[in-house]
Amino acid sequence: MAGTIAAKMQYLDLNGEDLLQLIGVGGNLQYSLNNKGGIQVSAQLLAADGAINAHKGGFYMITKGSAAALTLAAPTVVVDDGMEIEIIAATSFAHAITAPAGTFVVGGSALNTVLTITAANGAGTTMYLTAYNGKWYVASGGFGTITAS
Repeated sequence: MAGTIAAKMQYLDLNGEDLLQLIGVGGNLQYSLNNKGGIQVSAQLLAADGAINAHKGGFYMITKGSAAALTLAAPTVVVDDGMEIEIIAATSFAHAITAPAGTFVVGGSALNTVLTITAANGAGTTMYLTAYNGKWYVASGGFGTITAS
């Protein structure tokens, strides 16, 4: 099609440079893999309240200058199984991520509907979500706290 901009893949290998790069629309690097096993993904910034794409795995950075109100739909059974979303709070606020009842599994319980991620001293609290059988399995890391209600 004339005028269509498409993503492309590039294969490189020069002195430890990337073996694979996925270049998105507009020429932005979306993902790369080097010959040392290193992986780089492009951060998707969450600077305002809104929805996180539940069917697109990746790395999200909350940069909103106040508490963010974010929503996340349930993953699709089988189709999304194994997909991972990593969310990092880069600002010192209690950011709320809301999903349908029973979607988040935290500590063996699938009754949680709201997760609050609070970064200590401005950055670093990380939440890892893994999709399986229509639920988001939650793990955390970094500084700060994650609470479920």
